[in-house]
Amino acid sequence: MKGMKLIREQAFKRYDTRIVDAKTDKKIEVTEKDIEKAICRDHQKCAFAQAIKRITGADWVDVSNSRVLIKTGARTATRWVLPLIAQKQVRFFDTHEGRMAPCKLELKAPPAHDELGARTKKWARNDANRPRGGTKARRNPTR
Repeated sequence: MKGMKLIREQAFKRYDTRIVDAKTDKKIEVTEKDIEKAICRDHQKCAFAQAIKRITGADWVDVSNSRVLIKTGARTATRWVLPLIAQKQVRFFDTHEGRMAPCKLELKAPPAHDELGARTKKWARNDANRPRGGTKARRNPTR
């Protein structure tokens, strides 16, 4: 058990910080100044990252394709989920050399099935809810 706990803690550490999930949603407004200061294809200096730093006063922000990490404490970063429209805007910003209109960004708290440490859907041998039977369809006789 000790080995499992150690692996889990290492998996959720990044940039020498402990990552926790957000509990509430957050709304961010991206302005022209944020877009002008932004650098394409840079996770920590894109337009969304600039806007989040400006509003939250964070030490650093990491905007990936589907997640956002915001470090405001000494050793803790908070994780949010990017909605689909924001993911498309990130890709557009990176592929079109920084062209983007000012917009409003809504960071979502991760759903329960996507929280850190949530179990994957592996069925236990004695689980009453596990699917029964094989994946192969039965063949009826031709007679």
